[in-house]
Amino acid sequence: QGNDLIPGYTIKLENAYPIQVGAIELSSEADGLMEVSITWEYDNFRSVGLVDGFGDLLGHMLGIGKDTLSTFKRLF
Repeated sequence: QGNDLIPGYTIKLENAYPIQVGAIELSSEADGLMEVSITWEYDNFRSVGLVDGFGDLLGHMLGIGKDTLSTFKRLF
């Protein structure tokens, strides 16, 4: 679980949108995660290197920290 945030191979899709989403049955008896199949349409893609992917992750994590700090300041 410690390596879940480290990207192994990352691509960025440009102008991507789903064109087909598979059906799933929902029930109160279902337990755990459910899988759904999605077909994507996109104009182009580019490979993102490990450094770029880590930079995106770091930026995302810093954004979460900033939002959390703002919420904390509003509470007190």
